This record gives sequence, structure tokens and C-alpha cells, in this order.
Amino acid sequence: MDEFPTHRDSESRQQRRRTATSPTVSRSDAHLARTAIICATIYFLHEFSDYVVMAPRLRLFELGFCREYYRVHDPSKIGDDGSVDEALCKHKAIQALVVNYRGWQLALNAIPGILSIPLSYRSNKYGRKRYMALALVGNVLYLAWTHLALYMHTIVPTSAVISASAFLLIGGGPAVVDTMASSIMSDVSTQSQLTTRFSWILGSFFLAEMLGPAVSAPLQSWSPWAPAFVAISALICAGLLLYTFPETIHAARRSKTRRLGDEDAETGEEPTWKSLKPAQWRQLLLPLSVFLVSPLRNTVVEITTQYVSKKFGIKLSSSAFLTSLIGIYSFIFYIGILPPLRAFWEKRSGTPSVKIDHSLTKFNLGANSIGALLIGASPSILCLAMAALVFTTGTGVRVTWLPVLIACVDVSSVATLCAAASVIEYFGVLAFSPLLALATSTGFGFEGTLTGLPFFSVSVLYLAGLTVVTLFPPRPLSLAATRQSDSIGGSSSTPDSDDDVVTASGRAALLEG
Repeated sequence: MDEFPTHRDSESRQQRRRTATSPTVSRSDAHLARTAIICATIYFLHEFSDYVVMAPRLRLFELGFCREYYRVHDPSKIGDDGSVDEALCKHKAIQALVVNYRGWQLALNAIPGILSIPLSYRSNKYGRKRYMALALVGNVLYLAWTHLALYMHTIVPTSAVISASAFLLIGGGPAVVDTMASSIMSDVSTQSQLTTRFSWILGSFFLAEMLGPAVSAPLQSWSPWAPAFVAISALICAGLLLYTFPETIHAARRSKTRRLGDEDAETGEEPTWKSLKPAQWRQLLLPLSVFLVSPLRNTVVEITTQYVSKKFGIKLSSSAFLTSLIGIYSFIFYIGILPPLRAFWEKRSGTPSVKIDHSLTKFNLGANSIGALLIGASPSILCLAMAALVFTTGTGVRVTWLPVLIACVDVSSVATLCAAASVIEYFGVLAFSPLLALATSTGFGFEGTLTGLPFFSVSVLYLAGLTVVTLFPPRPLSLAATRQSDSIGGSSSTPDSDDDVVTASGRAALLEG
């Protein structure tokens, strides 16, 4: 069999089209990029709404349980306006209630995420925007009821706030927002653009992670309820932005994109997830398992703050600087470094997009594994900070691995694939969070190197993911990744006709129409 068609192999076919339609292609590229930017902005507003209320909401929960505790044990501690000195709320019994509540709230909030799979399937027929809008409505109602119940503390018990999770059943909650954002990005992107566009989503998350707490602090000092108004306003703005671009599923469905086969392109028939052979889905099961370890980044960052305080004897407030450092570096790397680096690699080497993403995924998992190992073994704060940067360099496993798997399914299965990735990440959090908590408590009982036991455990998990990616690569079905290839590193035949290459103008015309 022949080798992968290189970038230069397809360049001549694309050049013939650019010669006749270069102004159209330019306008089309701009239109598709505009849609992707709006999608990333919507995702930023969604994540920002969560981070801006995170600390204030926790304080309101704490105040609610604190007020109920002293109402029974010492009513004199409660002010006329219902306030209680924050120092008094650090009582062990009160903190136990707060921790217990947070645990149940997180578990209940995750359950609606299962809806992402059936909703993603329906989005293939009815479009992405309506289901993303529905999820945003559920999130608005969730925030509104949470803060309304906390405000009405004389009528509603604090424990009743947990019922707010029921509102996330309207639309499926954050998991559906993640799925639809990824699907929209896929609809408006070529195979070579997927990693860059997914980096925009990840960069939006990092930006929200940085700006949310920074905006929250001054708002909270003014009023504990102000962040909630800002969060709800951000979600409403995100919903309004959905109406600034047309539905994207039609472009993905009609444009004979890179993921359609030769026969489908000739007949014009639209494949469905049912048209894929069971063997084609089975060969994705093991590669999909890599998403079990991709969300461990947030767990590692959270453990690192406590780990620095424990090992080096500094205050938690002082050790939080590392979280800011990781957030800033993550944003710079995945917005300003990775996209141009990947584009340079593809342009100079002519390596197929899918093969580049496969290599980047192996690099990411390797950096995660080595970085976690170095964090656990670091003898000083400076060494630990450098190790944390190594670990953070590999944060974008989802950004590079999801485009590889998207190349293995047809257009109508992309949303279902994105939903499956989100659900698997959710199960990864459920499975590994308790194990890492146990490793943390066990490691903190030791002195010296063994204190880093949770990071050694994370290193092993990422190494397992690297093994799967290396030894069990999926088989691309798309034309851009070569439909007839034996594996990511295998070979295939070169597309025979110009129809195998999809122009941006064709997809944008459908979007505009």
C-alpha cells in the first residue's frame, strides 16, 4: 500500500480551486473562524459563570450551615441580620456539614451529564444550538434557585439547596455544553484545524479559571450576592451569542466533508451512526478509555496546593500561587504556543493532521507522567514549580486525542463521540478521585519522598494512557486521514479526485444559507 498522502500531495488539488475562488475561500475561512470564535466565547462565559461564584457560593453555604448550627447551640452568635463571624464558622462540626454537602452536590450535578449521549444523537438531526441553549437555561435556573434558597434562609433550610441539581436535568448541564461546543467546533473545522479550535475551548477554560476568582474577590467584598448576578448575566449573554451564527450541523451534514467515504460522496447519502459497522465502534472502545485520565489535571492542581503546604510547611494561601502559575502557563501554551507550533510542523513536514495529533497526544501523556513523577520527587519549591510546568505542558490530551477519534467516524457520529468522551471523563473522575484521595491521605502519613505518593499514582495512570495510545491506535475512516489506512502510523492510498478535498467555501455557504 502507498504512504499517507502528505500536505504537499493535496496542495496542488487545493491550489486549483483557490485559483478560481480565492476571494470566496478567504471570505469562507473568515466566516468559519468567526463561528469558532463565538463558540469559544460562549464556552468562556459558561465556565466564567462557574468560577466567579465558586468561592462566594461556598461562603454562603458555610454561613447557612453555621447559622443553623448556632441557632441550636448558641443563638447569641447570630447577628440581627443573620450574619455570623466567619471565624466561628470554622468549627469542626460545621466544616463536616459543608464537606458532606459539597460531595453530594457534585455527585448529583454529574448525573444529568448522562443525558449528553441521547441529546448528542438528537443534535445530529435537530442541530447543536437548541440543545446548548437548553443546557444554558438549566444552568441559569440552577444558579438562580441555589442563591434564592440561600437568601431565603428563614424559610428554606440550607440542606434543601441540594435540590438545585434537578434543574440541570433541563438540558443536561455542563456536560452537554461541553459536548455541543466540541461538536460545533468540529462542524466548522477541517481536520487540520481541529486541534487548534479545540485549543481555543481549552484556552477559554483556562482564561475563566484565571479571571473568575479575580473578578469574584472584589465583588464578594461589596456583596456576597453580586457574583451570582454576574454569573447569571454571563450565561444569558452566552445564550444570546448563540443567535449570532446559523446552525452548524447542516454544513457538516451536506458538504461531503472529510469524514464521508467515496461511496457516500458519490450518492449524496448521509451516513448515520447506525451505518457504522459494530467492529468500527469496538475498535474505538480502548482508545476512548484514554479519556479516563484526561480530567486528572484539575485533581492534581488541587492536591498540589495542599501538598506544597504539607511538605514545605507554608500556608495554604501562600501555596495557592502555584495554581495561578499553572493557569497562566496553561493559557499561554495552549493559545499562543501549541497552535502555531502545530501549524509549522504540518507545513514544513507535510505530515498528515491525524498523525500529528496522534504524536502530540503521546507527547502530552508522556509530559503528564514525567511531570507528576517529578512533582512527587521534588526536593524544593523551585523544583516543584518547574515540574508543575512540565506536567501542565501535557494538559491538552483531550485537545489532541479527540480530533484523532473524530477522524474515525462519519459526520453524523461526531456529537455522539464527543458525548461519549465527556461521559468517560466523568467516570474517570468518579473512579480515580477516591483512589487519589486515599493515596493522598496515605502519603501524607509518611515523611520525605513517600509524601508524593498521590503524584506517583497519577504518573502510573498517565503511563497506562500512553501505552494505550501507542500500542492500540484507532483506524481513521476519513478521507483527510486516509480512509483506507491500516492505523495511525500505517499507510493508505491517495485520494483520486478533487472531490475528496473539501473547500471551506462549500461549508461556509451552507452555514450562511
